[in-house]
Amino acid sequence: MDYLKRVLELIPKLPEILFLLLIGLVAVPMLIYIFKKTLRRLKMSAAVISVTSQIIRYGMWLLIFMAILYQAGFTGLAATISGSVVVIGVVISQSFKEIVSDVIAGLALARDNDFEVGYTVELGSKFKGVVSKIGLRKVRLIDDQGYTLIVPNNKVEANEWRVLDRESKLKTTKRKT
Repeated sequence: MDYLKRVLELIPKLPEILFLLLIGLVAVPMLIYIFKKTLRRLKMSAAVISVTSQIIRYGMWLLIFMAILYQAGFTGLAATISGSVVVIGVVISQSFKEIVSDVIAGLALARDNDFEVGYTVELGSKFKGVVSKIGLRKVRLIDDQGYTLIVPNNKVEANEWRVLDRESKLKTTKRKT
């Protein structure tokens, strides 16, 4: 009998719940589209775009689901889920702090006029070579022997580097892996 009463209390809230669901069905794909288009303009890799858009999509649907639970009167369940999400978010952010650091450093390096593809650079006293790629997480250098050196972006950004030559040497350098 208690369930029937609960269902009858839910009926007047159905238009608001359906409206929240409709907002989700329209807004989530639209925002994901804008997000993907923005990342493509920033020349992010397809893998990064795919993973981050999935994370954002799940997060947005989780928020919509919690709003629907709250609107339906399940405030305790919505609060429990939101608390769990916060804990999971802290754990994930701690797990990915190196990745986030690399991405932020990569964006800074990509915008730096003194660190570009084709430049011969010296990173601290450890690495020297021609910048062949500035990626989202790593910088790739081709050393004098033709070997590819891969250095995390946050290590490059955290240390000093010297520009030894601004002329492109990539065409004449053989690559070895």
